[in-house]
Amino acid sequence: MRVVEDFTIHIRAVFKQVHTNISTKAMAMLNSFVNDIVERIAPEASKLTQHSKKSTISSRTKSALCYGALSRFSLALSY
Repeated sequence: MRVVEDFTIHIRAVFKQVHTNISTKAMAMLNSFVNDIVERIAPEASKLTQHSKKSTISSRTKSALCYGALSRFSLALSY
């Protein structure tokens, strides 16, 4: 069974800085998007920690993982 995280509290906090209100449907879409990105990044982060034989990853590695996952996601959407 897969555990699905709920990021709505965090999304709402960030979204309030930019805009005052967000619909339930938009929140569900953003939550699904964040869950999808986390599912794509987590296995790669795990592989990197095993490869480097460290228990954590650096902020530079995190940035590279996010950039790579987002670029692959946007390519998938364009086809």
